[in-house]
Amino acid sequence: MREPNRSSNIKATTTPVLLPTAGSVGSVEKMPFHDTNYETRIGYDPDFLGIEVPMPKRINSRSLSKMANGEHIIPYQNFSIINNKRRRMALLTASNIDASRAKKRPEPGRIYTRAALGEMGPNDREEWFIDPRIPAEDQLSNQFYTSDRRSFDKGHIVRREDVNWGDSYEAVKIANGDTFHVTNCSPQVLGFNRSRSGGIWGRLENSVLRQARTERYCVFSGPLLLADDPVFHGINNDKPIEVQIPRAYWKIIVARTPEGELQTFSFLLTQDLSRVAFEFDVAEEFVPFRISVQELEERTINIVFPRILKDADQFSELDTNLEAISLTDLE
Repeated sequence: MREPNRSSNIKATTTPVLLPTAGSVGSVEKMPFHDTNYETRIGYDPDFLGIEVPMPKRINSRSLSKMANGEHIIPYQNFSIINNKRRRMALLTASNIDASRAKKRPEPGRIYTRAALGEMGPNDREEWFIDPRIPAEDQLSNQFYTSDRRSFDKGHIVRREDVNWGDSYEAVKIANGDTFHVTNCSPQVLGFNRSRSGGIWGRLENSVLRQARTERYCVFSGPLLLADDPVFHGINNDKPIEVQIPRAYWKIIVARTPEGELQTFSFLLTQDLSRVAFEFDVAEEFVPFRISVQELEERTINIVFPRILKDADQFSELDTNLEAISLTDLE
């Protein structure tokens, strides 16, 4: 695999392509179970690892969605999201993950499948839903993805399986439902998103989860939002819309070694848009996508990662050739 383009000018086109449909014949689209009492959500916990790991900071808050209380950080079960209202998608996400069986299946004898947690029938497909705590116009509705000429997957930024944990079956159900808010959805092509279709993003997520069977760790992730991202013409809330599609996604994994030291591993993965209508070991296939936290900060432009992540960076000595990005690229 080739190394990701170090320049911000990642080329992509928006020529239509037909991909396989997400549902089967006779399938019905409905919203998975989700708890609408948002008062119960506390979101990302910076002390989850026993060492404070704060969320990244934002340089420019003018483009961020606000809840009624004025806060930009939207809390969910085991994760938080900061939404970019201009791009109508997440700027960044922050997750706490406990991969132990005791937390993944807190009540033996219950069914923890995707369908059971979402209360979905055998022919049902998940309909993603808006978050009522921020303006609907700040979000890409489910309609955008069902009227996109089959161009995109509904890509989870916060992985559903990652945050599906808790002290009770109900807590796991709430976490599962929270991941289907459209604030957690980003347009990813099938070949990038789904591991079973060879998608590099999905394979990286699988690799992390396999290595952390009983680990507690944190994940920061999001799309790389640049001013020259290609524009897709679609439909949102029954109106024509122009949406800039991210060409790359980043992920930072934060974990503690058995000795208690903090380690961070960061990746920047690009998706091919050329056919669109419009203590972890790094597996060999992901080596070309490694990136230092400092370089990732410079690439994201509008995010400042905590010093503790940079100090624990396992890829800080990588030989990089980052080209300067103008502040006019700021999103």
